[in-house]
Amino acid sequence: MSPTSADVDLDAGPGFDEGPRGALVEAEDLTWLPYGAARPVLDGVSLRVAPGERVLLAGASGSGKSTLLRALAGVLAETGGGDQTGQVHVSGQVGLLLQDPEDAVVARTVGRDVAFGPENSGVPRGPLWERVRAALASVRFPHDTTRETRALSGGETQRLALAGVLALDPGLVLLDEPCSMLDPAAAQAVRSAVAAAVAEVGATLVAVEHELAHWVDVCDRLVVLGDGGRVVADGPLAPTLAAEGERLAGLGLWVPGAPTPSPVEMPSGLVAPVRRGGVTAAVDEVVRQVQPGLASWQAVHPPQLVLQDVSLEASPGEAVAVTGRSGAGKSTLVACAAGLLEPTSGTVRLGADDREAPHRWHAVELAEAVGWVPQRPELPITARTVLDEVLLTGRALGQDEESLGERAAALLEALGLGDRHDADPHTLSGGEQRRLSLASALAHGPSVLLLDEPTVGQDRRTWAAVTGVIEAARAAGTTVVVSTHDRRLASRCTRELVLDRPPAAAVPVRRRASGLAAYASALPLMLVSLVAMVVGLVVPTVAAGLGLLGVELALLLVLCGVRWPQPVLRLTPLAIGAASLWWSNWWWAEARDPVAAVLPALRMTTAALPGVVLAGYLEPFSLGDQLGQRLRLPARPVVAAVVALQRFDQLRSTYADLRAVRRARGLLRRGITDAVVLTFALLVQALRQAGRLAVAMEARGYSSPVVRAGCRTWAQPARWGHADPWVVLCALTLAVAGVTGHLVGR
Repeated sequence: MSPTSADVDLDAGPGFDEGPRGALVEAEDLTWLPYGAARPVLDGVSLRVAPGERVLLAGASGSGKSTLLRALAGVLAETGGGDQTGQVHVSGQVGLLLQDPEDAVVARTVGRDVAFGPENSGVPRGPLWERVRAALASVRFPHDTTRETRALSGGETQRLALAGVLALDPGLVLLDEPCSMLDPAAAQAVRSAVAAAVAEVGATLVAVEHELAHWVDVCDRLVVLGDGGRVVADGPLAPTLAAEGERLAGLGLWVPGAPTPSPVEMPSGLVAPVRRGGVTAAVDEVVRQVQPGLASWQAVHPPQLVLQDVSLEASPGEAVAVTGRSGAGKSTLVACAAGLLEPTSGTVRLGADDREAPHRWHAVELAEAVGWVPQRPELPITARTVLDEVLLTGRALGQDEESLGERAAALLEALGLGDRHDADPHTLSGGEQRRLSLASALAHGPSVLLLDEPTVGQDRRTWAAVTGVIEAARAAGTTVVVSTHDRRLASRCTRELVLDRPPAAAVPVRRRASGLAAYASALPLMLVSLVAMVVGLVVPTVAAGLGLLGVELALLLVLCGVRWPQPVLRLTPLAIGAASLWWSNWWWAEARDPVAAVLPALRMTTAALPGVVLAGYLEPFSLGDQLGQRLRLPARPVVAAVVALQRFDQLRSTYADLRAVRRARGLLRRGITDAVVLTFALLVQALRQAGRLAVAMEARGYSSPVVRAGCRTWAQPARWGHADPWVVLCALTLAVAGVTGHLVGR
C-alpha cells in the first residue's frame, strides 16, 4: 500500500505525539512510469530501511532519486500522473523537503509557514510554537517568526523549508538536496541540524545529495540508483565507498577523495559568440521593496538593501566567479549585469557596443548580447520540446535555421541530452533542466554568458560537461560571469569576486491602519461583503441603487478611511465590468433607454464594491483561523483556500519573472500580443506551481488522519477585536438601507 504523509494513532489523543520514533520503510518491486515517458524512472526498486537508520541516497543526474523520495512520502500521484506498480509502506509520519524550496512555502510569515505541519499533526498551540522556534534555531535562520516569506533570499527559503520539515518531528525525514543552494557555512549548519534532530528522536533519514563526503559523518548506509532507475549499490556507507569507490565514481558519483574530473573538451566554434563584448557594472546599491499583495495590502515593508558598493568588470575571454554567503546578492548582481534589473543607484554597460542601461534595451538587442541561466531551472522553459527550447532564441533573432539546428543538437549531445530532443522539458530532472537552460543560453552565440548556480544538481559526468561548455565558451571569446557556491567551478574561473552581505536595517514591518477595517477580524468584514452582495443584486430601481451606492461609499469611508487599498488596481476591473454591462443592456434593448440600462450596472457595482475593497484587509491565514475555529468549517477546504489566496499574492512577481525570461530570450515585442502570451504563460506556470504546492502540502500532513478526523489545531487564535461590533453595525446599516430601498421602490 502507499503511505499517507502522516500515519497517526488517533487513539492516543488528538494527534499530538510527544515522542516520534524512527519509521520502518519498505519498498517492494517499485516501478514508476510517467505518462508519455518511453522508459520508467524507477524500475523494480526494492528497499528496506530499518527504524532509526540513516541512508544516503545517491545516483547520477536523472536517475530517479527525487522520484523515489516522493514515492516514500506517498505523494507520487501528485507529481503529474503515471503508472505505479509494487508496494510502499512507511510505519510513521513523514517529512519531505523538496528540491525547490519555493514549492514548500505556504504562508505569508515565517512562523505560520513552519507551523503548518505541526498544525496538521494536531500539536497544541503552546508546544507548537516551541517546535517552531526550535526548528528555526536549529537551521540558524537569521530572521524572526514575523518575517514575510516573500522577502527571503533563495538560501533563506531553503533553510525555512528544512525548518518546516524538522518542526513535524517526523519518524521519517526525506531530504532532497537540502544544501544545494547554501554557502559552505550554512550547509554545514544544516547538516549538523539534521544530524542532531534525527539523533534526538531516533528518526529514520533518507537524504539525496551529490556531495557524498559531506554526509559521511551523518549517514551510515549508502544506496545508489543507476541510470535505469535501479539499485546498483547498497551497503554500509564507509565500507561501500572504500570497496567500490572507483566504480561509483565511474557512475558519476562525487566519491570522497576522487580527483575532480577534467572538463569535457569541445570545439570552440560550437560556443563562439557572434560578436565579442564585455560587461561592466558599478552598482552603488540595489534596494528591494516587497510589493503589497492583493491579500496582504496592510503590511508595509521597509526597503531592503540587497546589494551595496559592488564593481564587476569582465572582458571577452574572461570568466568571473561571483561568490559569497547566501543572501549576499549574487543573483541580484547577475540580474543587473544581464539587463534584467535596474540598479537603484549605479551603472551597467554591456555587449559588443559597450552601451549603457541594458534594462532599457529592446528584447532582441538584449538577447543578441546576453545568454542568461537563472537559478530556477524551470523558469525559462517556453517550448514544448527540448530541441525547440534550445532553438527558440536563435529563431527570434532570425538566425540561419540549419546552422542553428546543428549547433543546438551538438550542445545537447555535449550536455548529455542528445537522446531527449522530443521530450517535454518539464519532465526533465532539476539537473537536466539546468543543462537545458545552459544550452538554450549559448545556442544563439551571445557576447556575455551570465549563469546563476549552473552546477547545482550535477554529478561528476554532467559537471564535467557543464564546466567544459563554460570553459570552451570563455576560450572562444565569450565573457562569462557565474554566481556559484561550487568551489571547484570557482577555482577554474580567471577571477573571483566575493560579495559581503549588506547590513540589514532593523526596521519592523509597518501596518497600514486607517479606519475600522484595519483593526477588524475577517468574519465581520466578510459579513459586510455578503450583505452587500445580497441587497445589491436585488436593487429594485435606479434611485434605490444610487441610494444604496451612496450608503456603501459612506460606510467604506468609515471602514477604510480616505485611503483605500490599491484603488486603481481593485476598482478598474469593476468599473470596466459595470460600463460593459451598461453598454450591452443599452445597445441590445429595443427601447435603447440609457437610464434603464443603468440598473443592471448598479446592481453589479453595489453587490461587488464592498467586497472588492475590503478584500485588502483579509489576511489569508487570519481568515482561515476564523473559518476553522469560529465557524467550525472542515479544515481541508479552509486550508486549501487559504493557501491558494496566499499564493495569489505571488502572481505579480511570477509575471515579472516570466517577462524577464522572455525579454532575455528576445521574445518580448512590447505589444498586446505580449500581454496575451504572458498571461497564458502565467496561467500555465500557476497550474504547475499549484501541482508542486499540492505535493508540498501533502508531505506536511494536509491529508493526514488528524486533519480528516477534524482534530487539526491552529497556531493562532481566532481573535474578536474591539472594532468588530462596529463593523457588524455597518453590515446591519447596509441591510437596513437595502430593505428601505425596496420599501420606497414600491
